[in-house]
Amino acid sequence: MLQKSKSDIFTIVMMLLLVVMTALLSSCAGRSGPMGGERFEMAKSRIMERWDLNRDGEITCDDATQKHAQKFVKADLNGDGLLDVTEFAEAPWSNRAFAAEHLGLYDLNHDRIISRQEFDQRPDGQFQLLDSNGDCSVSDREIVMFLSDGRMKNAGKRRMGKPGGKGGGGGQRRPQNASLG
Repeated sequence: MLQKSKSDIFTIVMMLLLVVMTALLSSCAGRSGPMGGERFEMAKSRIMERWDLNRDGEITCDDATQKHAQKFVKADLNGDGLLDVTEFAEAPWSNRAFAAEHLGLYDLNHDRIISRQEFDQRPDGQFQLLDSNGDCSVSDREIVMFLSDGRMKNAGKRRMGKPGGKGGGGGQRRPQNASLG
């Protein structure tokens, strides 16, 4: 059996998630013609509803940080501030088939339990796909790119970095050509 690295598995899981999100958003846009006008506004509205948590009309790193924190709280079923492999597997954003391997991407001290600090070290991949230029602010153009087929082709090439910049919760974004380590 081929051995997959943790980063390969994470990339596969993120690509599957992107495909599912794109399919769901595409279904609301109809089946014919390019996304534009009313269809774009409807898809954008759904994205804004899901991501603009402070309802200021912008999707920023602050929103992504808040959404990431909400993910952890929802996954922490027993409220102890830690995620074990069972909680991680049950999380709505996790893939049960890859839960044990995926957990390892967050488990920096290799104790098979994820603390909030460990969880926060891995940025939200969905936000990084939306914020394609890495400026911590998602523009209409980036939403169009996300919803288009061309965006899907480039999604696997995006390197994950720690959010920073405007509204970013402190940290510097990793340069595009830096390795994941």
